[in-house]
Amino acid sequence: MPDHRIRLRGGWESIESDAEQQVPSPVSLPLRGPTDRPRKLRLTRRFGRPRLDLRRESLRLSLGSVPGLRSARLNGQPLILAGPAAGSHEIPIEPAERNELVLEAEIPAAGADGPPWGEIALLVRTVTDA
Repeated sequence: MPDHRIRLRGGWESIESDAEQQVPSPVSLPLRGPTDRPRKLRLTRRFGRPRLDLRRESLRLSLGSVPGLRSARLNGQPLILAGPAAGSHEIPIEPAERNELVLEAEIPAAGADGPPWGEIALLVRTVTDA
């Protein structure tokens, strides 16, 4: 059975790390549009735990199209990433009832036709018996 994908598009708060005043602003992912320079961002998103049958399902965090991702934390705990050069990551997670995901990234400069940044989703995966 294919994964059930829960996209985390809206509801993000963004803080530009290099800005004089670090005021959070709402954003939706993926980020689109031209940027003339790399941007250092802290992106924060809160979400609830999806309903799971733990005997048959597991939960993973999918971080796609994220070149320059420096760190990810779920509820204050660091998540292990493949490395900042990797463009995508899939990480098994055990979320709480209420959760906070924080991503720190240096998003590369992109032209008007550059790829969007940040395809983030929860994946509910059916566990197969071995």
